Amino acid sequence: MVFYRITKESYKDSYDGIGGTKELGRWHNIPINIMYASEATILCAAELIVHSKKLPRSRYVQHFNIPNNKTVKFTDIGNNLYENGWDIDISKTIRNEMRRYWMNKTDYCAMIIPSVLTPTEMNVLINPSLLNKEWINESFSYIFDQRLTTAAYDRSDGNENETKKRVRLLRVLWNR
Repeated sequence: MVFYRITKESYKDSYDGIGGTKELGRWHNIPINIMYASEATILCAAELIVHSKKLPRSRYVQHFNIPNNKTVKFTDIGNNLYENGWDIDISKTIRNEMRRYWMNKTDYCAMIIPSVLTPTEMNVLINPSLLNKEWINESFSYIFDQRLTTAAYDRSDGNENETKKRVRLLRVLWNR
């Protein structure tokens, strides 16, 4: 299966999951070596945008081709996450138990999990300790289309981005 991960240039050749030891994630507590990826670069970009204060300029895409027999779906681990508002509930008990079981009791390198942004699409957790170098393809440059700034159009923090300011100004000028 093909998976993608967007990262800063300084980490484009890093596959150790060290970021999980520094930052909390929906599927892990600190410190866990883990990598978050997706089935499509646009989902990676969307995830990055919702977790950023501003649109990144450029990044690199890590590209993986992990064999099907080394990939498992979260539903095959034995838990049903669609109960009890898993996407809203801040409690990570079920998710962490699944992740712990997957990382410690299986030989699967990747676990496919639902995206909160769009549950019809899937994100992927990668266990770096089981990642075979043969499954890693060459990283490539990824430039964010500046039109994606409209994704932050109505942020709850009240900050108005440049695109929103320009659109508002154009509407004022148009209505004169």
